[in-house]
Amino acid sequence: MSKELIIVNGLPNTGRTTWVNKTYTGDNTVIIEESSYPKLLKEGRYQESEFFNSIDWVEARVKEQMEKSNPAGQIVVIPLQTRPDHWLGMLELAKTHEYKFTPIRPQHGSLYYKSNLFGNMFEQIESIKKSTINRFPKIVKDKKNKKDETEVKENQHLFTNLNNEFLCTWSFVNFNNIKAGDSNPEKWIKMINNEFQSSIYYAAKTKVALEARIAKEQARAIEKLKQEAEEKAKLELAQMTKAMEEAEKAKLVVLQDVEEIKDVV
Repeated sequence: MSKELIIVNGLPNTGRTTWVNKTYTGDNTVIIEESSYPKLLKEGRYQESEFFNSIDWVEARVKEQMEKSNPAGQIVVIPLQTRPDHWLGMLELAKTHEYKFTPIRPQHGSLYYKSNLFGNMFEQIESIKKSTINRFPKIVKDKKNKKDETEVKENQHLFTNLNNEFLCTWSFVNFNNIKAGDSNPEKWIKMINNEFQSSIYYAAKTKVALEARIAKEQARAIEKLKQEAEEKAKLELAQMTKAMEEAEKAKLVVLQDVEEIKDVV
């Protein structure tokens, strides 16, 4: 079996993982699902701040498999988001380790949720939409609000945006399949870099901004802990001082009582 990196495209919650587990059952196959990133899900919801980290986590798992002395024949990746610019790190690894690259979209009828679970296609779509919205972040910043930059509103277009992203990706894949030749990762890298320049630039810019924001929040948290520690120390010192003063007063009272007793005697 030749070495091959396979990326399975499709909307979240459509049964891709179930389909992959049924389709790729060989001993020389390793399945890596982005949703398995430990920090990505919390109480059943995706953590938006972890999306970039989840991509890095997938790349690290792919690299780990490719660098083994007996590498897997197939590495199947199930990405959370399907934009091709998110594939670049994995494609660079495929190029270095001489893996073929194959993007795949399961056939409409192959996904498990199609099997007698719904009456028609519209019911299926509504089910996918509902499960997607329930797991993805449902809020976005309200750009029109100038007074409070932290105010957020519900994202009404989440599912539509994800669906458009998937359709654009698959259109790009279909159009460029012939150009890629024999699943050549180097050719895919060049095509993705040419087609998604603005997305790659925006993603890099967003990631830097996110890292800066996280660093700022961590600095604030550290400063807050420092202030709380200082306030606690001041409070403890004040309490200790007060206790010593009260002890000193009590000592004086006792000494005064002793003197009075001596006078009586």
